Amino acid sequence: ITVSDSDGNGVIEYGEQVELDIALANIGLEEATGISGELTCSDTLITFVNSTSNYNAIPTEESGVNLTPFSFDVSRFVPDDHVIPLLLTVTTSQESWEFNIFLRAFAPVVEQTSLIVNDDENGVLNPGETADVLISYHNQGGADVSNAFLELTSDDEYLIINSASWEFDALLSGETNTAVFNLSVAEETPAEHIIALYWN
Repeated sequence: ITVSDSDGNGVIEYGEQVELDIALANIGLEEATGISGELTCSDTLITFVNSTSNYNAIPTEESGVNLTPFSFDVSRFVPDDHVIPLLLTVTTSQESWEFNIFLRAFAPVVEQTSLIVNDDENGVLNPGETADVLISYHNQGGADVSNAFLELTSDDEYLIINSASWEFDALLSGETNTAVFNLSVAEETPAEHIIALYWN
């Protein structure tokens, strides 16, 4: 099976359109003619663009590939390392067969790994202080992220978010990058007050 995908890396990833070339081998004693194939899938995260294809006749002990690619769209909500169960039904003038095919789709999985207050003092946002906050994110999923946009929010009455957004050109699979946000804390903030931050 040969996978052709949107970014050309041969890996099935979230939001991509995928084309499949599936080779069939004739191990019988006579030429296979009138060959057609149909792919089906019960997975709701997969939408077929082209589920059928024909093959040229395949002589005995030889192989052939579908004349037009099978193709399907992968949902952008597919989870990482997701198994796609396909059923290929091959019909010839002589007989028919069914083959189970299992492919894997990948997606990014981004997690926060650290938060550092860069105040040049004690690493804590004190009342009345303004500082950059460095938040690191790690992509432990099997797919890259392109043009990732992060937004930082909080409903804390003592906090002012001076710069609330950050954009990564890319966050590759297995890579860690750091976003920088600028925050201010009000003078009247109680001692040891805990501020909850949210990002998406």
